Amino acid sequence: MLTHKGTKTIITERLILRKFRVDDATDMFNNWASDENVTRFLTWKPHESVDATKQLLEGWVVAYDNEKTYNWVIEYKGQAIGSISVVRLSDKCEYTELGYCLGCDYWNKGIMSEAANAVIDYLFAEIGVNRVGISHATENPGSGKVAQKCGMFYEGTKREYFKTSTGKFVDIVDYGITRSDWERKDKSKSNTDIVIQTNKTRFGLRTVGVMVRDGKILVQREKDGTEYALPGGAVQMLETTAEALVREYKEETGADIEIKHLLWTEEDFWNYKGRRHHGLAYYYLIDFCDGSDIPETEEFISQKDDCNVVLGWMSIVKLKDITIYPTFLKDEIYNLNGELKHFISKE
Repeated sequence: MLTHKGTKTIITERLILRKFRVDDATDMFNNWASDENVTRFLTWKPHESVDATKQLLEGWVVAYDNEKTYNWVIEYKGQAIGSISVVRLSDKCEYTELGYCLGCDYWNKGIMSEAANAVIDYLFAEIGVNRVGISHATENPGSGKVAQKCGMFYEGTKREYFKTSTGKFVDIVDYGITRSDWERKDKSKSNTDIVIQTNKTRFGLRTVGVMVRDGKILVQREKDGTEYALPGGAVQMLETTAEALVREYKEETGADIEIKHLLWTEEDFWNYKGRRHHGLAYYYLIDFCDGSDIPETEEFISQKDDCNVVLGWMSIVKLKDITIYPTFLKDEIYNLNGELKHFISKE
């Protein structure tokens, strides 16, 4: 028996999944509803005006009064960039099917798989479904990749099953995940990131590597970003910070590293898009293990799945001219053999 709870807010590492508001109309129109590249495999045509989008949202907002409505806007960096919803639901058979849209500017960044994984977890853990499905046109393989990254299994292709808004009949591929699949998948994730979060706050434990070679330091940035940081990642349950750093470097660069010693610890407090963040980080001096290495090019793409990160070597003398975190790095980079230091950074 399903326990309907409606569209509750879900927070992931990068996203806020929440109920639509009428004032999301401009973002929705600009980011995806007016784009034929997004709607070409859907039943509805691109919106012609913001007013049309606003009118649609007025109806969606009213629908939230029904706890069987599951319709989230995907918010990323303060903008509404897409949607994910339950498009089919059976109380009798305890199954749901998901549908989703995402603005083209946000494709190939792992955003939709992050959102879908979170919704799937919610439907199994909170609503009690036995099955979640995703269907997509064969001409839209990117949607299938989302299903695969969510642990779903290919279940068949239905020929000319769906008629698009342009009148074209397309083949539809079905993917599904059952409760038993999800439980096995959940158990396999015995190590989960150490994160505590609410709607307005987030705490995370991180581990960071300081890699120096020939007067250069290994740094990273987002593909479309101009601010830099040091490579590292979240520490998982039952994992030491040193073990986490070895794992993260292997995932991101393919290289094996050795931990030299602990350099610094940092308590960091900052605001981001209306949310208060609290981080605890451990910084280690590291080096490559014998026979292991990474590209010497100025920049290269992270090997981690769905990672929107570029890594590269930067001259230490250039650090003074860029925005890089932690901010104390610009001074402490010249004192890597000193005693352990603890920093408190408040924004």
